[in-house]
Amino acid sequence: MSAETTKRVARVLSISGDGARTAIAAHVLAELERRTGQPVHKLFHMIVGEGAGAVLAMLLALRSVGGRVLPLGAEAAAIAIEESLPAFQPPSSGWSSFGARMMGRAPQSKPLGTSPLTGEDGLLGGADLSSALTDLAVPVFDTANVRPFLFRSWKAQGMYLRDGEGSGRFEFRGSDIAAAALRHPLNRRENPSIQARSRAEFRLCGGGALAPDPVSLAALQARQLYRRANVIQTISLSFSGRSQKESVDWAEAGHRVLSQITAKGIAEQVLTLSLPVDQSATFVPPHLMQRQMRLLAQGFLEDQETNGFSALVQEYTATRAVPHTALRTPQTVRTAPSGGFSALLAT
Repeated sequence: MSAETTKRVARVLSISGDGARTAIAAHVLAELERRTGQPVHKLFHMIVGEGAGAVLAMLLALRSVGGRVLPLGAEAAAIAIEESLPAFQPPSSGWSSFGARMMGRAPQSKPLGTSPLTGEDGLLGGADLSSALTDLAVPVFDTANVRPFLFRSWKAQGMYLRDGEGSGRFEFRGSDIAAAALRHPLNRRENPSIQARSRAEFRLCGGGALAPDPVSLAALQARQLYRRANVIQTISLSFSGRSQKESVDWAEAGHRVLSQITAKGIAEQVLTLSLPVDQSATFVPPHLMQRQMRLLAQGFLEDQETNGFSALVQEYTATRAVPHTALRTPQTVRTAPSGGFSALLAT
């Protein structure tokens, strides 16, 4: 990353989803908050999260009714995720899941609607997308129309609406967004239907099926939204594409590498903070996994001089983010696209 100060730098944070391991990203962001003296939503102009990364993004950026609970600091968000670990266990194959349960090694997954984070009465149940304190985007998949779908806080706030569009069609409760982002397309036990404030109904799933590493999508959205910026600077919190059996998941690894390469072709600056993962092939109970994730985050921070984190702290401590208004693309009313992938990419 350049040490030079650019007047109009758009700072974008991309958070990959990796189930319970997302708490590692939260601990790293907590250290960034501590050392810069600013909350994450003031450090970045846009946050894009996928899967459990979307849950973390909303905990950091949404404001609950009355502002009494949300937004959380990153350390509090890490604790909230750690305390809800069973809800973030990724689905496993039928035989491995059955075998683990028979041996008493697998946690009993809770329905997303009853999670302390994703349930209607949970932390995110009292916050709407329009309450975001910084621009927020969450990619999922529309299973009814077989196409991508992107939650966008600026649309819910009434910005960049096309002719005939209303903000109510883009307004959702945080708990519904979280449930959609965490719901894997193969999970048939959960109802994928959610409603916007306009009462339009959508059938949405995430689970890493669309964007296990959303960094390229983050860079593209920032390029479209901040055309007054001189530099698009994207910080990617990404996990390696390795499975718990120490073998490479080539499909996921390839997707992540391609997403990183694409982002570098869109944004002027891309810093990838490669977060560590546990390579144990055995099931780790939640109370031990919490300690394990904190140790992994600590190990990452101990290597900050070589992984880029130290340089990031220095730059963000020395230079505060410019206001969103200095970066935003001028608003114009445009005709809505007919659909398809262009609808996802449109501002």
